[in-house]
Amino acid sequence: NVYDLIHTNNISYQFGVGAFHSGIELFGREYSFAGHADDSTGVFTCDPRNAAGAIFREGITVGDVAMTMQEIQSVVDDLSRDFLGNTYNLITRNCNHFSNALCYKLLGRGIP
Repeated sequence: NVYDLIHTNNISYQFGVGAFHSGIELFGREYSFAGHADDSTGVFTCDPRNAAGAIFREGITVGDVAMTMQEIQSVVDDLSRDFLGNTYNLITRNCNHFSNALCYKLLGRGIP
């Protein structure tokens, strides 16, 4: 799922730029990543299409996952140990990097 973080995305989106948040929706939950000061995980879940502080823009289907919920949770748990809140960086390590990593682990390819 893709979200707008700023209202000017309505104009800049047509040029392929903007400030966006992303998350991966699986089995009725959405997984994403955000920053905070401590070294605990920055990975979180929310209701699909309802990320706090962001405006839902669109859902993009990237494929069908051939894993059980338990297998998916194991993948998320592994990534959670790597995506700590204090490693977040707006440019080099953000929610889009997490979404890409999760998508790659689940489908063997990144996000579009």
